[in-house]
Amino acid sequence: MSDRIVLRECRQCKIPKNRSEFAHRCSICRTCNSSCSIDGCGGRPIGRGLCSKHYQRLMSTGSARDQNHRPRDPDVEYQELPDFPGYCFGNDGSVWSRWIKTVTPGRPGSSSALSDEWRKLKTPKSSRGYLQVSLKNASGSVSRGLRVHQLILTAFIGPMPDGQEACHNDGDRINCRLSNLRWGTKHENMKDKNIHGTDNRGSSHPMARLTETDVRVIRALNEHTSLSRNQIAESFCISAGQVWKIVKRISWKHIDD
Repeated sequence: MSDRIVLRECRQCKIPKNRSEFAHRCSICRTCNSSCSIDGCGGRPIGRGLCSKHYQRLMSTGSARDQNHRPRDPDVEYQELPDFPGYCFGNDGSVWSRWIKTVTPGRPGSSSALSDEWRKLKTPKSSRGYLQVSLKNASGSVSRGLRVHQLILTAFIGPMPDGQEACHNDGDRINCRLSNLRWGTKHENMKDKNIHGTDNRGSSHPMARLTETDVRVIRALNEHTSLSRNQIAESFCISAGQVWKIVKRISWKHIDD
């Protein structure tokens, strides 16, 4: 007895198909026996596995999901920046992206496309100890070395006011939580650095050749001995001009005798 092949007409392309072809979707219209790939939507797909509503949203916004779609963490608030579409920023200091690399068969290289899934970006330290990240801006080019704390403040508080800069309340440069950040003047930022001991004054400066003790000794030798400034400079391997600046408190003026 020969096996019977049962054919059924596809609702979209109107071509009779057997059961196996329906099980793997119609090779012509790609919609047989399927529904929209967006969770909770039972619409009939018209392209890319999406119904008409979600397909139109994909074409107009780059994402089939609702624009209010965010990474799923109820304890974190997220905001986006118009200058960097496809990214969002958490008040916990995290940076998220929907951009993925796509490869077209038969074509060299790769391109970028927006997906529906968010992934957390790595934020390595810069040479100055700040967290940084590279983002694709609205014009399509990549902006590199963007500081995370500035992005977080811009997303939640607003653009940086004229004459101000981003300040860390606790002095920790890698703590980019919104609660630890604020816009402030340069004077306020330097005052914070003095309080937290994170400024590059004195021996903490990477190019410093003297210590605070050396400075006090130089001033004492100039005041209480007959040594010339050239002799003092030779003893500490610095110039006589530098000794004069130390004595006159032009440099190292934060050191008290």
